[in-house]
Amino acid sequence: MSTTRRDESTDALTRIRNLLGQERVSEARNVLQEALVSQPYDQDLLRLQSLLAPPQARTSSALDTDRTKDFQWLSKNAAKHRGRWIAIHEGKLVADATSLDELLERVSTLVLTHTPLIHFID
Repeated sequence: MSTTRRDESTDALTRIRNLLGQERVSEARNVLQEALVSQPYDQDLLRLQSLLAPPQARTSSALDTDRTKDFQWLSKNAAKHRGRWIAIHEGKLVADATSLDELLERVSTLVLTHTPLIHFID
């Protein structure tokens, strides 16, 4: 890459970073697109193109676990477990502990059909 093109790339990268620092993402995208016209193979610009691409929403047929029973248990029993970490699975308390690490260790030894609801009770 010639020195002039490298300087143009550096200038564009600096402008983009400044705009991002000011949370002006749309303007940063515009500067990036302009820079890519003259430097379509610049690796730094291409990396930024991927990072600054507009978000894409995709639908999924996967369903999350129904937590209705877990939330019912929580609303009925939370007061009894104040100051503790709890793990609820299919509407039943499966583990509790004073620290998250301790709770996760206990949960890791259980055979469950899905990840339990983990919550700290204030």
